[in-house]
Amino acid sequence: MPGCNWPFLVFYSRSGSDSVIIQAGQSTKLGANECCVVRNDAPYRIISKREQNLIAVYISGTIGAPHRFVFARADGLTWSATDGPVDVGILLDGLRDEHELIDPSSPIRLAQLIVSAIALMCQEAISSQLGHADRLLTRCQDYIEMHLGEVDLTPDRIAKAHHISTRALHRLFERESSSVSAWIRTRRLEQCRVDLTDEALEELSINQIHQRWGLFDAAHFSRSFKASYGVSPRTFRLANRRPSSASRRPADRPLVGLANL
Repeated sequence: MPGCNWPFLVFYSRSGSDSVIIQAGQSTKLGANECCVVRNDAPYRIISKREQNLIAVYISGTIGAPHRFVFARADGLTWSATDGPVDVGILLDGLRDEHELIDPSSPIRLAQLIVSAIALMCQEAISSQLGHADRLLTRCQDYIEMHLGEVDLTPDRIAKAHHISTRALHRLFERESSSVSAWIRTRRLEQCRVDLTDEALEELSINQIHQRWGLFDAAHFSRSFKASYGVSPRTFRLANRRPSSASRRPADRPLVGLANL
């Protein structure tokens, strides 16, 4: 699969003998029930006695900025798929073994949940290796995620919740070449983008969707959405309506892809 559309690969070793992922002179060894993240920007090869037990998850470039941030930091790390709050191994095994039987009403939402679960596992894997500033930045980003829909989510409030000055908070986000306000805006727009593709929310108007994420100026939301995604919210919603089963065809750029190697 071309690297430009799938910038990250997640390998999961289901069972059996060890596997080795070799890319750009670097090798990553995977034991049973272990995962690793690899940037899909260079050719790679796999050494394994039982390659059929290796699952590759292709992560699309259409994921949001926070997930790209997590996957980029997890590049090259290895962790147990059975540790942490989500057993990614069971999730991937089930999806791979039963993929022909799964026909979700909102495939984009399902893909988003898969990516979020894997990203959560990545975050757990890297948390122990982060310095104090990185851990604090991650906690601030998690706080933002929990309170995205609240109109009073401001840098002052975030800083106060973490017992730091607002100036210190701004310096934390400078490490990611972003401002606090820009990060909040990006996350809100991303949540709106996901909701606009969710068939379960078809009864909500576009105004209701952006307001539920703390964006109350309709004109500003429309301009910001088009600047980020290239089309208006209405055009995006119409283009991503799920066709009927008779006319359904694969999406040009799905969020995730699974391959049993």
